[in-house]
Amino acid sequence: MSEIPNEEESLPPDTLALINLLPNFDDEAPQRHEHEMDRIIREFEDEPYVRHDEIPDSDSDEDGAPRRGRKGRRQRRRTHIERGEGRLFFHQTFIRGVSFKENVVDYALQSGRNLYQYKYDKDKTGFKCYGGDPEEEKSWGVVKVENTDNWSWFVNKLKVDLDLKDGDGYILVSDRQKGLIKAVELELPKMEHRMCVRHIYGNMKKKHGDLTAMKPFIWAPAWSYNEPDFIANLDKLKAFDMSVYDDVMKTNPKTWCRAFQKIGNFCEDVENNPTESFNNTIKKAREKPFVPMLEMITTQAMAQIAKRSAISHAHSGICTPYVSKFLAKQYKEAKACKVTRSTNGMYQSQLHGINFRVNLEDRTCSCKKWEVCGIPCQHAYGVILAKKLQPEDYVCHWFRTALWRRNYTDGIVPPRGASFSPQTDASNVHDPPNPNKAICGPSQPIVLTQTSQGPTMTQDSQAYELSFRSCGYGMEKAGEYHSKDFEWEFLKNLVENDPCLSHHIHTHEQEEDEDGPDSQAWQDFHARHSSGKFFKERRYLLKEFPELLSCGHNSKLLEVGCGNGSTVLPILRGGNNISVYACDCSSEALVRTKENIARAIPTLDNFHSFSCDFSTSQFPNWVACHHCRHHFMLNQHSGKCSSNEHCIGGVDFVTLIFTLSAVPKERMPRALKECFSVLKPGGLLLFRDYGLYDMTMLRFKPERLIGFREYVRSDGTLSYFFCLDTVRRLFTDAGFIEVELEYCCVKAVNRRKGKEMYRVWVHGKFQKPF
Repeated sequence: MSEIPNEEESLPPDTLALINLLPNFDDEAPQRHEHEMDRIIREFEDEPYVRHDEIPDSDSDEDGAPRRGRKGRRQRRRTHIERGEGRLFFHQTFIRGVSFKENVVDYALQSGRNLYQYKYDKDKTGFKCYGGDPEEEKSWGVVKVENTDNWSWFVNKLKVDLDLKDGDGYILVSDRQKGLIKAVELELPKMEHRMCVRHIYGNMKKKHGDLTAMKPFIWAPAWSYNEPDFIANLDKLKAFDMSVYDDVMKTNPKTWCRAFQKIGNFCEDVENNPTESFNNTIKKAREKPFVPMLEMITTQAMAQIAKRSAISHAHSGICTPYVSKFLAKQYKEAKACKVTRSTNGMYQSQLHGINFRVNLEDRTCSCKKWEVCGIPCQHAYGVILAKKLQPEDYVCHWFRTALWRRNYTDGIVPPRGASFSPQTDASNVHDPPNPNKAICGPSQPIVLTQTSQGPTMTQDSQAYELSFRSCGYGMEKAGEYHSKDFEWEFLKNLVENDPCLSHHIHTHEQEEDEDGPDSQAWQDFHARHSSGKFFKERRYLLKEFPELLSCGHNSKLLEVGCGNGSTVLPILRGGNNISVYACDCSSEALVRTKENIARAIPTLDNFHSFSCDFSTSQFPNWVACHHCRHHFMLNQHSGKCSSNEHCIGGVDFVTLIFTLSAVPKERMPRALKECFSVLKPGGLLLFRDYGLYDMTMLRFKPERLIGFREYVRSDGTLSYFFCLDTVRRLFTDAGFIEVELEYCCVKAVNRRKGKEMYRVWVHGKFQKPF
C-alpha cells in the first residue's frame, strides 16, 4: 500500500468545493466561484414565453417518466454527493470526507445548531457544533423533505411576508403534493389552488407510457374555457382510452382546467412553468453548500431581475410583448368573424358557424376566454376590428407596460457579507444532557481524524473515523406529528423476507360465518376500559382533515363508531360551525362518550348520539329519510327535507376512524353503501384505519388469523389490516370518488427496550359524486 496522501490531494475537486467553509481551506475556491457566477450571468437568457395553447415540449416526451438509456433500460439518476442521515455516534467511520461533511450538516439542520469547520495537525479536519434555539428566526431555511409541517412553515412565512391574509385574490399552481395541499388549506383557505397539468400528464405517462398519442387528449380539457368545450374534450379522451379517462377523472380535473378558474384574476396558467424555469436556472447553485448556495441564488436572481428591468423599460408599446403575440395569433380568425350589432352594446360574432355573444363594455364573451385571460378573444377581436378600434384599449391593466416595469422596480437589495451579520455578547444557550442519547452536544467539537485503519482501506481510498472530545449529549425535540417517517415498501420488504412472519402473508381460507361476531364483544370491551384512559384524544385529525375546520355554517358530520369520543372531541373543540352526530354499536361506548364530552365542553349543544350497528342495519330515518335518500341517488337533493320535518336532510361529512377494520370483511361493502346513502352529493367520507404490516398486525400469533389479513383478539373483537388496493376497491364499488389515499408511516422508538416500532395507517378521503 502506498503512502496515504494528504486530504486535499485525495479528495476530488468537486468534493473540496462542497466541504469548504474556511477561507484558507481551498485558495482557488473564491476565484472559481466568481468565474462561474460571471459565466452564468453573462449567458443568462430569459425563458421563452409560455405560448398560448401550445403543448410544452418535454425531455423525450417523458414528463415525469423514467429516463431510459440504451435498449430501453431505465437509467438511475446519479450524483457525486452521498447524502447522510444526520446520525452521529461514537467511533462512527466514513469512507469519504464528503459523506462525513453531509452527515454533520444534516445533524446541524435537525438540531438547529450552527457549524464551524477548522483544520488541525495540518491534514485533519474538524467541526464544532454551537447551540441555538431551533425555533429562532433565521435569515434562510433549508428543509430535508417536503411534508406537511415544512410546507406549513413555508406557506405561513409567505403569508406573513406578502400579507396574503386568507389568500383571496391569489393563485397557487403546484403538483399534487399532499403536504402542500394541506398547508394551503390551513393557512390560505380562500386561495385558488390549481394543479399543474405537466405533473398530471407526467403521472399519466408513468402508468400509460405505451400510449404515445395521449398528450393532446389530456391538454385539451385543460385549455377549455367553458364547460361545453370541457365536456366535449373529456368525451374525446374517453373515446381515446377508457383507462386513461378513469385515471384523469380521479385527479379532479376541475382543479386544473380553465373552465373552472375564478373570474377576475386574469391568469390562465394551468402549469407552473415559471417555477420550473427558475429551478432550471439554479441547478449549479444547488450543488454548493447551503450558505454559498443561497448567496449564489441571490446574486443570480438580482442580476436577472436587473436585466428584465432594462428590457421592460426599453419596450415602447402600451401593452407587453406577450399581448402582441397573443393577438397576432388570433388575427386570422378575428378577420373571419361575421359581426352583427345588437342593442345595449352587444354584438353577435359568428365563427365557424357558431354564434358568440360579445359585450365590449363589460369585456365579456360567451366563450369565457376574454374573462379568463384578460385579453380579447378572437370573437371580441373580430368585433374590435369591425368597429376599427384599438385592441390594446380592451386589454386588462395587468398586461400594461407600466405595470410590467413596476414588477422590477424594487429589485433584490445586494446582501452584505458574513462579517456584517449582527453580533451579541450573550453566551450560547445549551441543551441539558440526555443520557439516553449519546450524541455530540452543543459547544462540543466533532473531530474528523485520518487513520490508516478501516474496513474498506485500499490504496486509492482513505478511512475517516469520527471521534468525540469531551463528548456531551443532545436533547430530543418536543413531540411532533409525522406521517412519512419511512416508505411502506421498505417495511413490506422487511416483512416478506422474514420467515417468522410468513403466516401474515399467505392467504387463509376463512370459515363461513353468516352471523359473524355481535356487538356484545365491543360492549364488554368498553365496560372494561370505562376509565377512558385506553383511547387518547385524536388531535391530529384536524391536521389530516382540514376540511373540518373550514366547513360552512350548519354543516353536519356523522361519526360512525365513536367509541369513547376520542374522534368527535377534537372536532367539537375546533369550532361551532359543525353539528356532530355520533353512533356506536355499544351503548356502553355512548355513555362514555357523553361523559367525556360533558366533562370537556359543559355547555355544548351541537352534539347528538344514538345507537346503531351500520354493518347490519340502516341508519335511523331521521338522519336521511327515504325521500332524501332517493333524491341523493338521483343527485337532485336541495339540502332541505320537505317530506319529513324530523329528518336532518343527510350529512356533509362521514368519519370512519378505526371503525371499518372492526367490521367483518363480508359486511364491509354493505356498511359503506349505508354511509354513501346518508351523505349529501359532494359530501366527504374521511377514512383512517390500520394499514397492512402495521406493528399491531405483526404481533398477532398464527392462531388469531381467521381470514386473509383478518384477525380476532382474545376478547372477541375483530381487526382487519388494509392495503390501498382493497380500500380503493371497497369505496369505488360503493359509489365514492377517490380524493386522497395513501399510507401514513410512523416510526416510534421504545427507548427502554431499544426497539423500533413501525406503525402503518391508511389515510383516505372519498367524495360522493354531485
